[in-house]
Amino acid sequence: MLKLLFKKLVIATWVVLVVGCSEPIDIEASQQHFFEHEENFRQLSNAACVFADANCELFVLIAGTSFLGEGSSLGYVYQPIELGEYEYTEDFFSADQIAHREANRTRGEDVKFSIDLKDGWYLQYHLYP
Repeated sequence: MLKLLFKKLVIATWVVLVVGCSEPIDIEASQQHFFEHEENFRQLSNAACVFADANCELFVLIAGTSFLGEGSSLGYVYQPIELGEYEYTEDFFSADQIAHREANRTRGEDVKFSIDLKDGWYLQYHLYP
């Protein structure tokens, strides 16, 4: 019994540390970063998709977390297969908006949005159950 409680304490501590250490998502900075390095993204898509057909999808991770099958990711996606159902707004990550989405989201439903950047590249956020 004591061993089980200790394991739960270790897991809870680890989760708090991971969540507490994660940086807030900064959409505007991520967009600016893309445009500052636009030529590198173009070269990456050209090199990676040179031998692929039209269905060449690339994903460059900016930030992500995952624990027990749930997680989130923010990244640059080239020719994404799915853009997501949600639309990004400036208050998308506010506590009120997060609470509203969680209260109205069907368990197991993804939260995903994509922002068109340029030449097939998107900034994409994905929260998965």
